Amino acid sequence: MKQEIAEKILNKVKADYSKIAPDFSRTRNKYWEEMRGFAKRLAPGDRVLDLGCGNGRLYEVLQDLSISYLGVDNSRELIDFAKKRWNENEKRKFLVGDATDLAWWKGEKYNAVFMIAVLHHVPGKELRKKVFENAAKILEPGGFFIMTNWNLFEGKYPGYILKNILRKIAGRRKLDFTDALIPWKDAGTGEVMAERYFHAFTLRELDRLVKEAGLEIVENFYSLGGEKSRFWQGKNIVTIAKK
Repeated sequence: MKQEIAEKILNKVKADYSKIAPDFSRTRNKYWEEMRGFAKRLAPGDRVLDLGCGNGRLYEVLQDLSISYLGVDNSRELIDFAKKRWNENEKRKFLVGDATDLAWWKGEKYNAVFMIAVLHHVPGKELRKKVFENAAKILEPGGFFIMTNWNLFEGKYPGYILKNILRKIAGRRKLDFTDALIPWKDAGTGEVMAERYFHAFTLRELDRLVKEAGLEIVENFYSLGGEKSRFWQGKNIVTIAKK
């Protein structure tokens, strides 16, 4: 994917989430089961960065830990929801920022960086590589980079990938072959409010990105209800890397 196309899609992702923020936030009040296990890798006093935090739902499983937490998201609207849900104090903060651009970063190092259902919204190989490089830069030695991505090769999602492939072959779409546009429908009316961009990852691709950033793979697996699944089954891909 050409860089100018990737930048346009990234701007579309931001605009889409600004548009759907209220409806999206209403559907993201419960943590995923995978998140419960992530907290076990943290120690008292750790500095934790939730990159692409949305409305701050990950903090639900972290709130009782003695950690310092920063939630960052490129949607101002979702950050506003996070601040309303979790009042800021010396233990937790939220700010607007982007995983592909560390202009918001003040040089602090973190013991853990989380990206929950975020990277699959980042278009193009170069921008995804930049996200991994940024994570490696802000991690403490020995720190963990923990993320989930949707498994788009199961359930209803392969149909969206096939639709993209056919349109790309016909010259009607400039996304990569394993990309997809998936509609977000209003919970009340069913109206399509946005077509969200997704990239469909494989375990091999995520493994390569981790290693290219100079990080070490700890775990990389398909997850079904928080448990490792066989073959490619499972709603999410969980990737845990270490610096």
